[in-house]
Amino acid sequence: MQLDDQLKIRTPEGVELSLTLAGLGSRIVATMLDAVIQFVVILIFIVAAALLPGEMGDLGFGLVALFVFLLFFGYPILFEVLDGGRSIGKRAAGLRVVRLDGGAVGFAAAAIRNVLRLVDILPGGYAVGAIAIVANSRNQRLGDMAAGTVVIRERTATTPVTVAPLPPGAVRYDVTRISQEDVALIRRYFARRDTLASDRRQQLASTIAQRLAVKVALAEPATNPEELLATILHQKAGG
Repeated sequence: MQLDDQLKIRTPEGVELSLTLAGLGSRIVATMLDAVIQFVVILIFIVAAALLPGEMGDLGFGLVALFVFLLFFGYPILFEVLDGGRSIGKRAAGLRVVRLDGGAVGFAAAAIRNVLRLVDILPGGYAVGAIAIVANSRNQRLGDMAAGTVVIRERTATTPVTVAPLPPGAVRYDVTRISQEDVALIRRYFARRDTLASDRRQQLASTIAQRLAVKVALAEPATNPEELLATILHQKAGG
């Protein structure tokens, strides 16, 4: 029986993937961790401003007020854009922000969802946001709805993807037509393959390999779909 909320998406390659949505509890944990980090940083700046003499101290407290404003909005936006949708709190809680199509969140989406925290936190304690998450089938707060994003739980029990260097003389493909979305699709496959039944794993690998074979000009079907996917991943990484 499936207890977790799932988001099913179909990639441009025609492959259906299922993402596990983060619930209210795990999102609260991530938010509290981020809030503690922000509080500690602000406290350090307040203490530093208090130690400044005279007018310098007044200026320091003015700068602290500006810093608090920038930190409230800038901290989550910066980390979500630079760390693949993860703030420090989300990383610790095993969460990630992604677009509704499963792709990486960009600056515009990160900015929209975090600016709208001003609404989600009303009237206090993220009450509006919490109600929206519980009432929404995709577990989205208002900021997520406006930005077209969801928060998902990352699978942490799988083995990290490692691709050995290609041996001399190994077949190399023209991967210039392989997009970052294709790379993300391959990584998602390797991240969840150990959770799949053998037949489903082979079927999914074969489906993805067939879609990407056209892009790398492979004349015949891949005899080992996972090997093809790993090779493409390695070459796109610069190997």
